[in-house]
Amino acid sequence: MPDEGADLIHALLDQIPVSFWMSRGRDGGYEIVLWNAAASRIYGYTKQEAIGSSFLDLFVDEPQKDQAREDADRIIAGVPLVVPAVNCIAVDRDRHGNPVALLTNAFRVEFEGESFQAELAVDLTPSRFLQHTDAYYRAKREGPDHAPLRTLEAFLDHITELNSRQLALWGRTFAHEIRSELVPLRQALRQLAEDNPSLSGTDEFRDIERSVGSLRLLSDNFLSFQAGFQPDLRAGNPQAFARPGGFDLLDTVRAVTDEFAYAATQLGTDIALVLPDDPGRLNRTRLLGTREAFTNTMRNVLSNSVKHYDRSLTHGDGRITVTLARDKSFAGIAVRNPGQMPQSQIDHGFEPFYKDAQNPSEGMHLGLSIAHQWTKEVGGRISIANQADQVLVSILWPCDAHGDA
Repeated sequence: MPDEGADLIHALLDQIPVSFWMSRGRDGGYEIVLWNAAASRIYGYTKQEAIGSSFLDLFVDEPQKDQAREDADRIIAGVPLVVPAVNCIAVDRDRHGNPVALLTNAFRVEFEGESFQAELAVDLTPSRFLQHTDAYYRAKREGPDHAPLRTLEAFLDHITELNSRQLALWGRTFAHEIRSELVPLRQALRQLAEDNPSLSGTDEFRDIERSVGSLRLLSDNFLSFQAGFQPDLRAGNPQAFARPGGFDLLDTVRAVTDEFAYAATQLGTDIALVLPDDPGRLNRTRLLGTREAFTNTMRNVLSNSVKHYDRSLTHGDGRITVTLARDKSFAGIAVRNPGQMPQSQIDHGFEPFYKDAQNPSEGMHLGLSIAHQWTKEVGGRISIANQADQVLVSILWPCDAHGDA
């Protein structure tokens, strides 16, 4: 009879099609786990020889382990762990009000003749992989009264209670480790460029430089989030986001569009910031809430624009545009890209992991659902629509009506 703990995790995995997770192993190494919910299988993979009890030990029968490792090796070998394109950090709250941060990168992966939409995700808050395994091991050790855990709800409650402090510390440690590892890497890149001037001008070298910069920025953002905004999240009070004083609209939007400049060049276009003819008041606009909340919202919206960009439907110069405006109480941000989204996806635009009939193996709209949650919590609004061969995402974000200079 299969372990009910495994059944509970499978029930969770059934909500998403294919995902890769990289997490910290108990022995200090790194593990990668491939979730293939469509086939109802979990493959565990580690770069080290042994990690104690692994996912393979828990969920894969002995005769299938070699094949599972071989499949995982073949898939993961083709998946870059540092991707120079669209990275975004998704910051959320769990049901207890604790912060959850996920560094994600959407991409496609080919496997056994099929193409899947997948995500490379590094759970920074802490690792859900460790949450699952720690809770499962503890439940087994505590005896039959605690294992099996009867429902997924109880399972999630259990892991949160057991691991919240320990794993929050792990998340900060992991972010610091990313930063410390990037220092010698950046030094090595500079030395390599000095020794080989011709190499520094290649696209491959620039890709690596952008990847390093992106990881540094994301780790900095995560540490800033944990240090500055964790108490507000734990308070479970959405109004905690709407603090007066705020932050600068233009500076923040420019910073986010700069992050996506490289992804736009890969599409053969760029991102244009469109301001009113008289931007004076806009120049003085300060948004309410936290910079992190707005930045994460814009990242996920621009990620969607890049994903649905279609050059065959371009008008004019074919740019992705970010148009800004404001009235007394709200700033308006309109993000447009050439392309179209199927109406079924528009109708479910903010439903995470939505699957339509044409793409049953793809889970969509995680980024847009996160953007919707952030916007709603600060008292704003967000919508998505097709408009004249363009996809339009409109955001209304509250601003400080008394903060104009």
